[in-house]
Amino acid sequence: AVDLAGNQSANASAYTFAVFTVNPDAPVISAVGGSDRVVSGLLNDNLVTGTALAGTTITVLSGSTVLGTTTTGSNGAWTYALTPANLTTLGQGADSITAVARDPVGNASAASTAFTFSVDTAGAAVSSIALTSATGALNGFLNVGDMVTASVTMNEAVTVTGVPLLQLLVGGAVVNATYDAANSTS
Repeated sequence: AVDLAGNQSANASAYTFAVFTVNPDAPVISAVGGSDRVVSGLLNDNLVTGTALAGTTITVLSGSTVLGTTTTGSNGAWTYALTPANLTTLGQGADSITAVARDPVGNASAASTAFTFSVDTAGAAVSSIALTSATGALNGFLNVGDMVTASVTMNEAVTVTGVPLLQLLVGGAVVNATYDAANSTS
């Protein structure tokens, strides 16, 4: 450039910039809750992972509710950790989420294909206990050494590990029942 006195300035340094004229492609959600698609409260089981254009901001949505945002890495990979508040919003059971990518100037992609998964962070609970037999019971009362068979029904399928403990209140005292794995079913 030349000023009014005829002085010429030095050449300006080259400047590189990107022009975003089209919206980015929709992101892809590749996993939620691991390979079983169940968010269960296990370590890292709350991760949503996917891919999109490198350098974009990803917004994770449940319907129109924004769960949160994350940014893609230089390889286009992204991860979002579902928070306890997100899990409350989603609720227990079957769910689906989508994601939208925004480039650095704010151009938004279409929503990703919905990814379906389940949330199961609530522990199993006893729904009923029934005494199905009482060997040795006399006049409806149990005595020391009597054999009682109890059927315990849970509110969902469970896998028994270790030795479960069933406590019974007998005559005002808590008595621990013995688990018989050989005669148990799911």
